[in-house]
Amino acid sequence: MSMVVILTAIADDIADRLVEDPTGLQRFLLGGDLAFKSNEERAAFYRDGVLPESLRGALPPPKTDMDKAWAAINHVLSKQPNPLLAFISRGGRDIRLPSKRRAQTGRLLARVFSASQVSEIDRILAKLGDHDFSTAFDPQEIKSAKIYPDIWDEQRLDYVLHWFRRMKAFLKERSEHGEGILVSHA
Repeated sequence: MSMVVILTAIADDIADRLVEDPTGLQRFLLGGDLAFKSNEERAAFYRDGVLPESLRGALPPPKTDMDKAWAAINHVLSKQPNPLLAFISRGGRDIRLPSKRRAQTGRLLARVFSASQVSEIDRILAKLGDHDFSTAFDPQEIKSAKIYPDIWDEQRLDYVLHWFRRMKAFLKERSEHGEGILVSHA
């Protein structure tokens, strides 16, 4: 099984709507507005994979991933004093599909962080340079903790740093645009 973490730009008002009603998540990720125009459009989308006319030509929101380095990056960031830096694996607000069996919880689809939270994450990460990250990256510790995908050694530092820099640049851009992020797994 392969798993990556995807960070997607999201406006705070859309995040609020998705937390309340997660049924628009697929449309949002495809670049459309959150509401289907009709029940027939919704049925065709989920049954047949037919893209509604309103989504054709739509641009999806900006996003990035961290490939398989996400778990190692999360491990290093989670050791930092500010708990907000553990955003890859926890925190934010949940977007869940309702469950008839579980009144309070359903299947977790994603988590969202507000624009102000992203600005705070960006501010903290701006102070965490490559040297600081490299020093905190302990391949033996990561290997003994069985961090996914269990490939960690000294040669992987460049790989992890590449994805760390990419994540930082994405968060900086989101902060500059006053956007939050949606964190999901694929």
